[in-house]
Amino acid sequence: MIPLPAIYEVKRAVITIGAGTSQDVVAAVSDKKIAVIAYMLSSNAAVTMTFKSHETGITGAMPVAVNAPLQDANVYGLFITTAGVKLNLTASGTATVGGYILYCEV
Repeated sequence: MIPLPAIYEVKRAVITIGAGTSQDVVAAVSDKKIAVIAYMLSSNAAVTMTFKSHETGITGAMPVAVNAPLQDANVYGLFITTAGVKLNLTASGTATVGGYILYCEV
């Protein structure tokens, strides 16, 4: 298995989400999947985050504690969208969430 960054360009996206909302983190790319290889989320209050392939969850609900960043990375990919759809992130609760992702279009 070859690490994604060895084949595809690594791109970055900033995450800034208000309380109880969602953000289109990466716009849809025709015929491409969005493979997330790293993320970091930080919150000013307890919140639950879910990454979605358009409107379909591709992660479970991930609790983020106040001022305790949630992060993960894997060069082979953590999760991936369906081809041709956006990557979305939703937040439940009253928190403001910030962070970033690193991803490849595959």
